Amino acid sequence: MSGDRVAQHVVKRFLGLLAASTLLAACGAEPPAARVTPSPVSTATQPPTPTPAVATIVQLLDRCPTSAELASVNASLSMTFTSDPTAGQLVCTAAEGSRDLTLLQERAYQAVLMFTWIRFDAPLPWTDLTLDQWFAKAIHGVAFANDYQDSYCCLPGAVIAIQSKNLAVLSTTLAPWDSVRWLAALYVHEARHNEGYTHTCTTGDRAGVNDNTIAELGAWGVEYYFTLWLGTHSDPRVVPEELRPAVRAEATSFVPRFFCKEPATSPTP
Repeated sequence: MSGDRVAQHVVKRFLGLLAASTLLAACGAEPPAARVTPSPVSTATQPPTPTPAVATIVQLLDRCPTSAELASVNASLSMTFTSDPTAGQLVCTAAEGSRDLTLLQERAYQAVLMFTWIRFDAPLPWTDLTLDQWFAKAIHGVAFANDYQDSYCCLPGAVIAIQSKNLAVLSTTLAPWDSVRWLAALYVHEARHNEGYTHTCTTGDRAGVNDNTIAELGAWGVEYYFTLWLGTHSDPRVVPEELRPAVRAEATSFVPRFFCKEPATSPTP
């Protein structure tokens, strides 16, 4: 093939390729070199789900216990109400996810549930267990009746007897936080008796009623520490700071009132 014919052949081939490329573009197709690589999917870390707010003890006491919470109490101890000054008027109902409860029944359960709602940042001085674990081990039930002369421990079967007349927990003027924790403190006091601790004071007008010292960790000793721990070692998200000074002052007031041989100052918490 002559040189002129070779040159003509190359030009024709080039023009043919150019025409084919133009036709592809007109039909919507792209030459391989013109295709755009898709952008990679973003792998940026999503913000974490916000931690739900912790309910304060005031909020917890302002609602009815749930059916699950009530069942958890009954799984560890019996609750009986032979006499109930608030009978006939329900403050909680099963239809609302709780149980049909009178005011006394609601407060009685809340006082036990307080042991699970509140956690401490230091061990309790009288046990290595959490408060709810210790209580479930120390006692098997709570019974309310108005024919007991006083509240005491214990009825047969390790059941605390609570005098149901004139209980502060039924007050309509006290804040639930005050009235329920006082009932909870009574539970703690009486449960300690069931572990074999009697009142050791033998002198003065409080003989047989007071303990000698806090260090004995008797019924008054554990009630003192329960109150002190509420005011100093409880989770501040559950027991806010505005509630704590009054509770610490209450614990301090225990010292001269309930211990016969204790200096009138509190031990360091």
